[in-house]
Amino acid sequence: MELGKRVWCFALLFMSSTCFAQMYTLIDLGTLGGTDSEASGINASGQVVGESLTSDLAWRAFRTAPNAPINPDTDNLGTLDGGSSSFGFGINASGQVVGEAFINNNTEVHAFRTAANSPINSATDDLGTLGGVVSVALGINDLGQVVGSFIWEE
Repeated sequence: MELGKRVWCFALLFMSSTCFAQMYTLIDLGTLGGTDSEASGINASGQVVGESLTSDLAWRAFRTAPNAPINPDTDNLGTLDGGSSSFGFGINASGQVVGEAFINNNTEVHAFRTAANSPINSATDDLGTLGGVVSVALGINDLGQVVGSFIWEE
């Protein structure tokens, strides 16, 4: 009797795992023209955020269209003024992205938050550092509220 129960449970687990496996699709995100990319977040629409090397070997934050690979012509979010790199860490339902970007000839790192489905705008998206030289935005909710961290300058 015990053996029959174990076989039955195994069969149920096997059948459910096969069912769940059919619900997912693997998408190769590609890059912004370089050799590497890394995804850091995804929203319910299937937009992915992360960072990728460009063809000139700079790291840039990206945001994809829903359920699509990286399009180098439209998905590069750019950087803040005076910096060479940016990194995307979170995305909300509206397509706002948060992350960090270098500024001042790469001597400081500032957190940023983009407008919905827009690239980084230095005039409006730099969140500052609370007095230090480094800040990073790690997550964003659907109200646009940001969570992150900073290093205080002593």
